[in-house]
Amino acid sequence: MPRWTLDDFKNAIQSNKGGILKHLTLIPPPSLIIAETQQQFLSESNLVDSNNVDKQLAWLLDIEYEKYQYYQSKVYTNFLGQMSSWVNINPGKHPCLDDLVERLNSEINGESMLGVMPDEVAMAIVALEGSISQGRRSRAGGSLMEQLEFVLNLHHFVIDTHFKREQKVEGKQPTKLDYVFPNTEFMISSANQSVTCANMTTINDRYRLALQQLQPNTNRKVLTALGASAYSSQVSKLSSNILQEFHNNQVKVVVLENAISQLNDEIGTVQSYTEWFEELRILSNFW
Repeated sequence: MPRWTLDDFKNAIQSNKGGILKHLTLIPPPSLIIAETQQQFLSESNLVDSNNVDKQLAWLLDIEYEKYQYYQSKVYTNFLGQMSSWVNINPGKHPCLDDLVERLNSEINGESMLGVMPDEVAMAIVALEGSISQGRRSRAGGSLMEQLEFVLNLHHFVIDTHFKREQKVEGKQPTKLDYVFPNTEFMISSANQSVTCANMTTINDRYRLALQQLQPNTNRKVLTALGASAYSSQVSKLSSNILQEFHNNQVKVVVLENAISQLNDEIGTVQSYTEWFEELRILSNFW
């Protein structure tokens, strides 16, 4: 039987249980910091002057995902190294960690286990975890919203002037709009010249919740990252039946342009980001 239980390690490690994570500086950095770094690179590239919104947004999403994977591959070895240093400075605070570090520092062929553990081991752990849970991808929802706001600004759509994010809407079914153009006050008085958006990085079983977010009589959009390389396997989930349901609810699904040819859209429910931005330019004359 192991000397320590899983609860022992949870209590020793997890921040909300008083564990050591609150004392460590782990990678990856927050998604917003990764996104801002890639946005700076785009600002300095030829893409910044492009009229092709799809290429700009795809570049940002793809590079951010690659960077996130790089950081993620090093999380475990980084944690073990920082944990070892913290335990050496704070002996006895968490006995299960003292024991673990002692084991990691035991010598094999003259080198400590901690010193010879390669990044490939951490990557294998991440891959295994990914096969069990898709939780890591939950960051992508926030990523799409952040990168889209940046691209909107590139095209002279400014937050608090041309659009609002995460706006509460009261009524029989209170909800929160991921994006509204230009704002909820204008939406109430001029619904058909407003745009309400639900953010869905990929299409899953929760797409009907997105339909509930979108407000009646507005230009209703479901914003996705379909077409980005990280979600290439997800395009097929936007089936003809789901497209028909969106169409029946007067909803357009916005995807990156290279996903359009992979979809069986015979009813005009799908549009690219470049096409959507052109719609926004026309509607903005009324705001």
